[in-house]
Amino acid sequence: MLKKLAVAFFAFTLIACTTPKLPNPNTAGPIHTLGSGFFINSGIVQYAMTYKSVSLSDPVYAYAEFENPSDASKPLVKDLGKLVLSDRMLVLSPELPAIKNHTLYEVNLYLYSDEEMKNMIHKHTDKVLLQLPEIFLLDLKAEIIQ
Repeated sequence: MLKKLAVAFFAFTLIACTTPKLPNPNTAGPIHTLGSGFFINSGIVQYAMTYKSVSLSDPVYAYAEFENPSDASKPLVKDLGKLVLSDRMLVLSPELPAIKNHTLYEVNLYLYSDEEMKNMIHKHTDKVLLQLPEIFLLDLKAEIIQ
């Protein structure tokens, strides 16, 4: 019994050492990240980001760039238009074409004071960890990158 416990502990320790550390939400600047992760609905995978306006003044225009697991040089972009500044702002990415499990991805939120998006107020960057149980990967529409 003691031997089984020791083996289980050792295996758990190895798994913990190989799993990427959960990143801290970015709370620097005029907007704070409250949470980040992935939204899965009917097999479709999307980034899900929640932000809080801290010291932004209306109007604020924004777009988000989400790291594309298929090709990091071609981020997925979502124009958010004029933001409704509040304590909880949810941003969902376009559908992800592919995913690689146990991977940290980057999300950038660009904030501007003008509709033409020429006067940048702030660039807000977060890392988001995709870490799903293997069984969840079976029903996804996104390509699974090994």
